[in-house]
Amino acid sequence: MDISKLNNAQFAALFTKTVEKIKEDPIKNFFRAKGFMDFKPTPAQSVALKTIFGKPLDYYTKHNIRQERHDEDGIFYLEDVEMTEVEIYKFMTGKPYIPGLKESEKTIINMIDLVVGRRGGKTTLSAMLAIYCAITTNWKPYLRKTPTAHVLILSHSRDFSDEVLDLIRTLIEESPILSRLINKKTKNTASTMNLVMPFVVEGKIQRSRVTIKVGAASKKTTRGTAACAVLCDEIAYWNLDENLKETDVEILKAVRPNMKQFGRKAMMIKLSSPGIKQGVLYGEYQKWHEGTLPANYIVFKAPSWVWNNILPKQEFVDEWVLDQDGFDTEYRANFVDSLSNFILPEFVDMAVMTGVKYCAPEGVEQSDKMVYKAAIDAAFKGDAFTFSVVGYNGHRIKQYISKGWKGSKTNPVKPSEVAKYIRQICKEFDIPTVAADQYAFTPLREIFEKYGVNLEEYTFNPTFKKKIYFNLKKLVHGQQIDFLDNPIQSKEIKELVVEQTNAGNFKIGHPSGGSDDYSDSVAISSFLVTEEVGGANLKVDFQMSGMLYKIKTDSTGRAFTAPSVDMISEELGGAIDNSHEYAVDPETGKLVRRSLLEDEPDDGIHGMF
Repeated sequence: MDISKLNNAQFAALFTKTVEKIKEDPIKNFFRAKGFMDFKPTPAQSVALKTIFGKPLDYYTKHNIRQERHDEDGIFYLEDVEMTEVEIYKFMTGKPYIPGLKESEKTIINMIDLVVGRRGGKTTLSAMLAIYCAITTNWKPYLRKTPTAHVLILSHSRDFSDEVLDLIRTLIEESPILSRLINKKTKNTASTMNLVMPFVVEGKIQRSRVTIKVGAASKKTTRGTAACAVLCDEIAYWNLDENLKETDVEILKAVRPNMKQFGRKAMMIKLSSPGIKQGVLYGEYQKWHEGTLPANYIVFKAPSWVWNNILPKQEFVDEWVLDQDGFDTEYRANFVDSLSNFILPEFVDMAVMTGVKYCAPEGVEQSDKMVYKAAIDAAFKGDAFTFSVVGYNGHRIKQYISKGWKGSKTNPVKPSEVAKYIRQICKEFDIPTVAADQYAFTPLREIFEKYGVNLEEYTFNPTFKKKIYFNLKKLVHGQQIDFLDNPIQSKEIKELVVEQTNAGNFKIGHPSGGSDDYSDSVAISSFLVTEEVGGANLKVDFQMSGMLYKIKTDSTGRAFTAPSVDMISEELGGAIDNSHEYAVDPETGKLVRRSLLEDEPDDGIHGMF
């Protein structure tokens, strides 16, 4: 049947009957159906879908499910083990399967937690669930103050939310029936997609309007919206984002009232690879096993290789070899007390100027463009007293000085000797003040003033540490900074961990038995330089296949011209230039796809709305 040739009434009748059929068996008639999602779920994903939609699980058919094993030398490998759907359910939920409930006794599950490792495919399944929720209910009778129901996609970063919307947009556009639901009378932007579902109610067409909207997680994003579905992407990491001003608890507390008017028909999906033992996702995981969550909740927890059995086994073996600590959270999907590798080691190595121990001030031709900032991390006995100078030359951020003094109980660091050295460096680089934390600040200031060095105090509390280290992470991962070749400094940056405190907050610093003296001073000086010049002025150099690309980026690291970070992959062996596909939206000033700015041709279909 050619959907495009149906008139408004014919399509409304077809759509209403189709939705009735979908509701009879959502998995067969929507998720697996070729005209809709055309999705082939893995055995673990099938178990999740069946559980959500109240379909019975199979006790007898065996499926190959990968399980973690270790050989006699302790080396990780994956082995195929035969499991039934009932056994898979128990593995992922930690609870026995209870079958045989009558339809009247079944609870509608509309609060879904997917704690799954990286590359498990949880985002794809969640996007499909959000589409299902948006189109299969006539939301119009539930709406009072607003004409539109909303599907909210929230992430710790707007960029992550955009990726989920792009996936949803693709799934809808590739379906003959769903693509006709796109409301082309309203502007669909990079952050919104508008749908209109024509339901036949008592012989008349009743239009259910839904806006799929993305945004960074915040109470402001959700205010005033009637949310029929909320998708919380990577929620375990919301509290770790440097730009997030509210906790995940506060944000969801603001979201839930927006769902009340839809009752149990509304759906909330929380998906994430696990992080620290804190926050909403971990709290619900605990309550699930305690049996204290309401009956409309379900919590699935599975390693990447269980949820997604398509990826080659060797990929997981390689990841285990590279980073056994990070592997526990990233792929085993285990909550942990701390997160190591806050900054990825391979990116630290890429940022180091091999063999360069010191950089002199830039020449006269660069002097008018230069911004230098200096910082110390004071210590006298066990730890190192460190000093760092970081500069910006109009193009990149670079470290110029990385110096440390190590004292002992019998021979502590002499502040006067440190002050003399720093005075000379400040003269060479024309640096008026040196940043220092509150530790012994008053006596240090008095000593340094005798040698003509002005110290400026910065209160080194968890909030400030969060700012400086997330800034350092952004610079390193965006390849916007060059470090001097200081092995101790590199080691400290690689070993930074995020730990949960007894109060439930988190802190960034060195692991037990480690140190962060050099990383502290370079983080402070880098942060002050970034504050001075503004992230939007930074550029990124990508070295790939022997070719150097100069790329101007915004403050988030997203490229204005291709290739961008997202466009480079080992599989492609290079970079794809798709800059011609983007233009500046005159209303928002942001880069969006040209297709979203241009008026789409009148195909004779959208007039039915």
